[in-house]
Amino acid sequence: MKISGICGSLRDNSWNRTLLSIILESLNEKMKWNAKIENINDIPLYNQDVEDIGMPSSVKTLRNNVQESDLIIFSTPTYNSSYSGVIKNIIDWLSRPPNCLNKKYGLVICATPGISGGLLSYTNLNQIIFHLGMKIMNQPKILVPNIENKISSNGEIIDTKLKKTLSDSINVLTKNLDPQITFES
Repeated sequence: MKISGICGSLRDNSWNRTLLSIILESLNEKMKWNAKIENINDIPLYNQDVEDIGMPSSVKTLRNNVQESDLIIFSTPTYNSSYSGVIKNIIDWLSRPPNCLNKKYGLVICATPGISGGLLSYTNLNQIIFHLGMKIMNQPKILVPNIENKISSNGEIIDTKLKKTLSDSINVLTKNLDPQITFES
């Protein structure tokens, strides 16, 4: 099982990157899957002129990694009541023909210092990736409000409820992604 994690924040120590890292590390430890955060730091803003010249190597690498993945986990902050521009840009590049998101399993997770846990960005992003032909995983639903009180700055889960929620979520995710299932490309 190969999983690509895409973080919607370019900040090294973003809460969403930390949450995504915790989840991917848990999947690797529990199931010995190949789950990693994709490097998107060198992905340019989408521009048809750039694409016409030829996709940049960073975009080709990302597209290839996503194409080879069984599941893409998007971790997005909430900016102005929606998902980040970083995620939008990545989706614009990944959905160019041939759309490498089509028929892939997709999971959206969100962490925010606010009280909503990213519900609006979660909802908005699920609508977009569903439109692009992704198979949306509605469970587990990982929306973490007040993240700064639940994970330390060094990435340690300090909230017992969150620790249990993430453990339960990993169990649900691994059950839903039975390795015996044949995934379509």
